[in-house]
This record gives sequence, C-alpha cells and structure tokens, in this order.
Amino acid sequence: MENLFTGKLVRLGAPTPSVDAPLFAKWSRDTEYMRLLDTDPPTLASAKSLQDEFEKRLEDQKGLVFRIYTIGDDKQIGFVGLFGFDWANGNSWVGIGIGEREYWGKGYGTEAMALI
Repeated sequence: MENLFTGKLVRLGAPTPSVDAPLFAKWSRDTEYMRLLDTDPPTLASAKSLQDEFEKRLEDQKGLVFRIYTIGDDKQIGFVGLFGFDWANGNSWVGIGIGEREYWGKGYGTEAMALI
C-alpha cells in the first residue's frame, strides 16, 4: 500500500470501506470515544450500514478523509479528515478520532493532525 503521508508514529492512508466498517462499528460502542467525537447524540451502527455510508461518501467526494495507521505494526487506529471546504477563505472543518484507546494520549492524534 502506498503511504500518502508518513510521520514517526503514524501514516495516513486511504479509506477502504470493507476494512474500515467493522472497526468503526466496534469504536461506536465505546461511549467515551463517541462522547469525545461529536456533539450529536451517539447512535449504534452496524458494520454493513457503515460500509454503505463509507462507499457513498467516497463517491460523493465531499471531503478529504484518511485512516490513521501506526508505523510500528501498521494497525488502523482512527481517522482524520477535512470537510466543508470554504475555498474563498481558505478554511474547513477538521475531524479526528482515535478509536483504539491504548493509543490515546501518546501523540498519535497530534502527529496525524500535523500531517493533515
């Protein structure tokens, strides 16, 4: 797999809906992850519904979304993306989530933000 962006701790890779959906479904059952991820009330989603949603998003191309992989063992631990581009003013929304708790507070998210 070709690396899009690489740091010392993480690399950013392209989404793969069939691989991503089961992970995101698992992460959606972590109440603290969901509380920190969004301001909307959390909802549970199946891997199948998430895969359909991810495939639709890839077709729509309404943002730049990357998956976060560790350098050491190439494990997918989260995502980072830019959405709602305002090209005239040079800004957008940013979203990030580290779904694997053992990687929280260790600089993985910080590096992913620097890379994006």
